[in-house]
Amino acid sequence: MSLDTLKTQIARAAWFSRCGQFPGELDAVSLATVSGTDDWDWLPTSCEQVDPIHGDRLVNELDGAGNQRTRRALELEISKRVLTALHSVPDRLPALTDGPHDFTTAAKSGAVFAARMAVRELMIAHPATWCRVIDLFVAGYWPCGWSKKRAVIVVL
Repeated sequence: MSLDTLKTQIARAAWFSRCGQFPGELDAVSLATVSGTDDWDWLPTSCEQVDPIHGDRLVNELDGAGNQRTRRALELEISKRVLTALHSVPDRLPALTDGPHDFTTAAKSGAVFAARMAVRELMIAHPATWCRVIDLFVAGYWPCGWSKKRAVIVVL
């Protein structure tokens, strides 16, 4: 994946159109198959949260090499592209609602966070977990969690 590919994917994404239909893959599991004994946590949905995959390593590497301005500019550009693309998604999606709990806003915010982290992976020329998370968003799923124990993405 490249930054240009990321931009194209964001524009063509099928945001949340396949939630609840994830069949499971090698590096990702369906939320429906996660048991109470699995050690997983929600993926971040706010820009203030820490990257649970890489911690501060990517920022330190990029900023230490003098790329802070470029990184911030690209993160802002990609975040804006995701937010613009998400305008077409309704404020409340039945697939992201469980009783009185509506996860639509969290899912949208998670997409923005993941895109920012994917930018960092791409800037160091090592597309990894966050680029995979973006692939899942683009395919219409909600990658909502991370299992450190099994090193897999949890998907709705």
